[in-house]
Amino acid sequence: MSIDPQYQHPAFPQPQDLNATLWRYMDWPKFEWLVLNGRLFMPRLSLLTATDPMEGKTPAGELAWWRKAAEEADNDEKKKNLIENRKKLDAFAAMFHPRWFVSCWHMRQHENYAMWRCYTASPDAVAVHTTYSALRKCLPDHVESGVVRYIDYRREGLATMNLYQLVMHKRHYYDFEQEVRAVASEMALPQLGGDHIAGNSDERAYMPPIDLRHLIHGIRLHPEASESFRQKVESLASEKQLPKPLISEMVD
Repeated sequence: MSIDPQYQHPAFPQPQDLNATLWRYMDWPKFEWLVLNGRLFMPRLSLLTATDPMEGKTPAGELAWWRKAAEEADNDEKKKNLIENRKKLDAFAAMFHPRWFVSCWHMRQHENYAMWRCYTASPDAVAVHTTYSALRKCLPDHVESGVVRYIDYRREGLATMNLYQLVMHKRHYYDFEQEVRAVASEMALPQLGGDHIAGNSDERAYMPPIDLRHLIHGIRLHPEASESFRQKVESLASEKQLPKPLISEMVD
């Protein structure tokens, strides 16, 4: 996907620097799968609720706004319309939730210790880095991407009523992630990517083919990675003509 400076999806704010560095931290099995398959694993949003039960859910602050608007409506017809519209939005949200696919990236110039701890389970892990513009160019045209907004779900609402706001907002407790997301929808029309998504997805994820040599600008080893693991990663990277893995910046 090329970046059109004139295009701006309301639910996908772009980073100030389109060449900002992005990181993805992963254990060996995920990295091996990525490299051997040449596909980006984009899990269904519903699978992420295991770690964050509010993924894709409507903030309480948003629902409170609708209740207040209905209570303060100056006639019964307006009140009825507000209540019915909220029900319709809830129904659409429930329909879309299991049909969204996401790829999550951490936007930061350098490695981050907290991300190693949160997103890897052992020293047999790596972090690949790229840039936002490179990720965008590697994605199919029907995949949107942007910066996640962090809000207090108890008190704040969504930026607009666009349904994609549900997948592009998270609770403020997670703002350390500085997350960029790529998002695809199984609800897309056939001519707007729906056929491609249907042909490259299963009950777990959407897995679009991706040019890893353009996407992956560098590979970093876990700070506690062993020499044997370094050799294993280096062998696979060399076989697929990817950058040579480097030791973590955190190793003195």
